[in-house]
Amino acid sequence: MSRNQNLSRNPNVLPLRQPLSRLGSYRTFVGDAAEQARFVLQKIERALKAVGATLSDVVRTRMFVVDIGEWEKIGKVHGEFFADVRPAATMVEVSRLVNPDHLIEIEVDAVVSGS
Repeated sequence: MSRNQNLSRNPNVLPLRQPLSRLGSYRTFVGDAAEQARFVLQKIERALKAVGATLSDVVRTRMFVVDIGEWEKIGKVHGEFFADVRPAATMVEVSRLVNPDHLIEIEVDAVVSGS
């Protein structure tokens, strides 16, 4: 996926969606929603940095999970990344994701200053 497919500006809003499998290997996290969340949030942090933004610019997160019973573990990981930022956050349970090994998908919206 190219950066243009993954990131866009409108004009200062940066929506970002990170599927679990786009970068690197996630196989070691099969069955562990919290570690998958950590992996995805690390990817999001790198993607933001690549366009001159940081986690501090994030104003909203959306988490799609296949087992809402994991909400506390996932929420704890989310808090590790956003404790000081406190973006609006939504977590919803979905029946499944494209890859059956994926337990979570995360979207973020960041507001960045125009240059």
